[in-house]
Amino acid sequence: MTEFRPEMCVDAGQQGLMQWLLKRLKSKLAFDANKLYCSEILAILLQDTLENRELLGEINGIDSLLQRLAGFKRHDPSNTEEIEMMENLFNCLCSALLLPSNRARFLKGEGVQLMNLMLREKKLSRFSSLKVLDHAMTGEEGAENCNKFVEILGLRSIFPLFMKTHKKQKKKGGISEEDHEEHVCSIIASMLKNCSAANKQRVINKFTESDHAKVDRLMELHFKYLTRVQSVDDRIEKEKQVLFYLLHFTPWFVKSRKNNS
Repeated sequence: MTEFRPEMCVDAGQQGLMQWLLKRLKSKLAFDANKLYCSEILAILLQDTLENRELLGEINGIDSLLQRLAGFKRHDPSNTEEIEMMENLFNCLCSALLLPSNRARFLKGEGVQLMNLMLREKKLSRFSSLKVLDHAMTGEEGAENCNKFVEILGLRSIFPLFMKTHKKQKKKGGISEEDHEEHVCSIIASMLKNCSAANKQRVINKFTESDHAKVDRLMELHFKYLTRVQSVDDRIEKEKQVLFYLLHFTPWFVKSRKNNS
């Protein structure tokens, strides 16, 4: 129904469906298919609807999502369906954080601390917590989250991930290697841009450790993606040349064929 009539998402939110979904997800009943469906529907209601993101913040939905995700801090989901539900909840949180006011609620609900703990525990939730932190810390509205992350010693969690990209496990899900590198680099860039002077210096100091090993890693990533960009630019240039010849010589060729016939 929401696929054919996207405007229904706003109506559903206004009529209390989001509150019911959050309550169903928070229930102490064992995981079942209905909880998975609830997480999917909630993700759909939030992904493209500004009004529902605002409503989620007003009904303490950020806290509800954090409480539900806290269960995956030290324990992995028991099966693939529960993994999918966990990923849906992380996606709900990312959608909600696109709204600047929800980033303040995320900070107040100790979301930064929870995501940092997930990074340290090295469970499946670790990879999606990177994505959430990226959303929470980006832009000027993410400055307080950036400072909080540094203050709770988050640099000890993020820089090991910067130095080594963890490969995606096909059976267990997670993010791709490229997404991993993108989120980690984006988080570090946000801290360098948004942190106070003292905290920014703490970030910069990390690059001087171990004989500037992190600078070497930064250059490695730079040249890796520069090569990819150049490859795409070369392909685009070749496609332009082919298009040029088609536009300029095809009419002449067709006209020549007609004259000869």
